[in-house]
Amino acid sequence: MLKHLPLLILCVLALLACSEPAENREATPDTRTEIIPVSQTSAPIKKFRGALIGGYKGDSIFFEISEDGKRVENLAFKGHWRCSGKIERVPIAGPEGSLPIIDGKVDDHISDPPDGGATAWRFDLKAEFKGTKAEGKFRMNINALDCNSGMLSYTAEQY
Repeated sequence: MLKHLPLLILCVLALLACSEPAENREATPDTRTEIIPVSQTSAPIKKFRGALIGGYKGDSIFFEISEDGKRVENLAFKGHWRCSGKIERVPIAGPEGSLPIIDGKVDDHISDPPDGGATAWRFDLKAEFKGTKAEGKFRMNINALDCNSGMLSYTAEQY
């Protein structure tokens, strides 16, 4: 054991030599970096999940409310829809972007890509937020491919 002690000491000294010393320096215009303040009053992101009613067993919806409480983000659907007359399972699908929350409600859609077009995915969401619960309707479709989840109701809870 003692024959490895010098090697151990050398390794510790090498690590100390490579690490930067902790200094308390005054910031100068050349060394200043932008400091982004963190609000003490911002709420954590609220995540919701719920079962969809009117479709197939196990169909689910997921979304988040932004820290400022003004937008629904990361909307996702997991379930089934009908494409060209055939029922298909969608592992998970959701748009880029967000939907505005106005007076505790959402009634809007997101097209992905935003410019739309016949092959764009369209996600319609209606929601009313009541504390840790949300109720509403959801629909996902692609017109040109004749794919549609149909209008589905849901109740989602914060988790």
